[in-house]
Amino acid sequence: MFKKTIIQKIRDNKFLGIPRAGDTWSGSDTEEAYLENLKTQSHDWYYRKNTVRYQYNRDGYRTREFKEIDWENSIVLFGCSVVEGIGLDNNDTISSQLEKLLDIPVINMGTGGSSMLLNLHNMSILRDGYPTPKAVITIWPNYQRIVEYDKFDYTSYGNWDMPVNSLMDIWFKKNDNAVANAIFMSKIGRLLWEDKCQYLEYAWCTDTSKILKCKETLPKWKDTARDLCHPGIESAKATANKIAMDIKKCR
Repeated sequence: MFKKTIIQKIRDNKFLGIPRAGDTWSGSDTEEAYLENLKTQSHDWYYRKNTVRYQYNRDGYRTREFKEIDWENSIVLFGCSVVEGIGLDNNDTISSQLEKLLDIPVINMGTGGSSMLLNLHNMSILRDGYPTPKAVITIWPNYQRIVEYDKFDYTSYGNWDMPVNSLMDIWFKKNDNAVANAIFMSKIGRLLWEDKCQYLEYAWCTDTSKILKCKETLPKWKDTARDLCHPGIESAKATANKIAMDIKKCR
């Protein structure tokens, strides 16, 4: 089967995803980590008896196949692993809980480790190549991250990967570089959508929220997911409730 390059995907207005197989583990939510977590969690820890299901479409996003989506009657949610829902079952992610609250399809465009830049690039593809949705929501990742494109895929870099002379090391020679770029990306995101549909932006990272001067803030995490380093079911529910209220206020 012919595999499109990243450049071809961009020219054809195809979302920048990396195919992943559905399974019971993903990202930082590994079986090894789970076995270690069992040693430290209480006897009634939710995930001792409850499993997590990951289902991805052919492009590597935790949502319906893109060709099956009624974009004009959907809400599209962008973000990183917090939006993807690492450590949470399909039914417990922010997008799934928001869909239940609003009774409107919510398209999960979160991808683990992603940067503001990757999300902005996917937003531009949505703007240029797909029908305008009812609303676009972005939960911006940490402003310090960056993306590097290869021929067939991409690599997301963050503070977990900063060897000397790496892309991240060069990017962070001056923090002002990351801050200025973050402000520009937020500005471009608003320009893409504010005259087309309802647009809301948030940031899960406090520093990012302050830099972008986000009008709305998200609730603090109440619990953690199975990997113990991402927001849990109640935190995702609180975030979905907050977004749902903001959407209804703007209608």
